Amino acid sequence: ESYPRMGRDDRHILFSVSKVLVSTAVAILEDRGLVDVSKPVEACIPALQGTAWAGIPVTDILDMASGIDAHEGIEDSYTNPERKHYQYEASLGWLPKTGNLPPSVVEEDTYAFLDTLQKKSGPREIWEYVSVNTMMLARLIEEVTGKKFPEALSELVWSKIGAESDALVSVNAHGQGGVNGGIKHPASSIR
Repeated sequence: ESYPRMGRDDRHILFSVSKVLVSTAVAILEDRGLVDVSKPVEACIPALQGTAWAGIPVTDILDMASGIDAHEGIEDSYTNPERKHYQYEASLGWLPKTGNLPPSVVEEDTYAFLDTLQKKSGPREIWEYVSVNTMMLARLIEEVTGKKFPEALSELVWSKIGAESDALVSVNAHGQGGVNGGIKHPASSIR
């Protein structure tokens, strides 16, 4: 083993690899019969009735084909507080709360922010890399398991993969996990 420019127990942020852990947890819940990914997301999260998310099958959220308008591939999506992706990351506490941000963003209530998003297209019409999809899946996991995402991830995935130490999940002021890129693990934890 070697750990160039780091120590054996330094934490690595997984960035978008975090998304794989979230989708794996959804797959486990599906395998256990607790989630039917062909059904609309509001079948698991009734609070989404009446939002733009209503009617979107879970499988389209998994496939980044939800049609929700929060694209992060726009040139200034990480620097312009008017962009939905900027607002999403600000709701996680990752970007400054500047400009005229929605109250849910200022209060770091990411789930309430997700409820305000609108559709850019119908489900499965376009594929776009939209991290809010992964956050919605974490919310689904919490709803189905009755546990906060870090605990659910630990029980469903992390404790089963042979990790020698705990992972860290960044959370905002409401304990909502930064699941699109905020999971960290020590270099030596997976064998």
